[in-house]
Amino acid sequence: MQGVPSICDILVSTDDRDIANIAADMGALVPWLRPAELATDSASSVDVSLHAIDWYENYSSKVDGLLLLQPTSPFRSRITLERGITLFSANRYRPVVGVSPAKSHPMRCFKVEGETMVSFLDGGEGLRSQDLPPAYEVNGAFYLIAPEDLRNARSFYCCNMVPLVIDQPEESIDIDTEWDWKIAEAVEAARRIAGE
Repeated sequence: MQGVPSICDILVSTDDRDIANIAADMGALVPWLRPAELATDSASSVDVSLHAIDWYENYSSKVDGLLLLQPTSPFRSRITLERGITLFSANRYRPVVGVSPAKSHPMRCFKVEGETMVSFLDGGEGLRSQDLPPAYEVNGAFYLIAPEDLRNARSFYCCNMVPLVIDQPEESIDIDTEWDWKIAEAVEAARRIAGE
């Protein structure tokens, strides 16, 4: 990846021929179109990642880590990538997961049972918001894991994870809904006006 020398190759996994062609034109590896069973709404990022890393290690070389960069997080920065890779190396290849300050503190979240609200977590009822301990949520912008850990756990959330705290709100945008898309468009428009 340009500007990030620790990344040896970029492999794009997609079932869309147009996306595959654009990715290949940009210099990414696109050795196949994603198999149909991995291109469904129920297919997991773990299965897609294992398919990709198995191919890469069989046909190219072994790697220290698989870095999953989901296209739904378009604003992560090169600096954030470098910070995450440094954390991975410094922590002896423990998984690194991107997190951001939680929008809703878990001690202020409830479930509804019948017609009653019940706290998800006990202990926060008497505390002021500013006295609650910091809480973080996975933001989808960064996952880095050793292939053997991903194969063994079949999850990116394993093996004493290391947090990559991302404080910039735009880097934490994860496009899952039409509303998220509108926010991403507004961020991109603001960045263009600012000349970024």
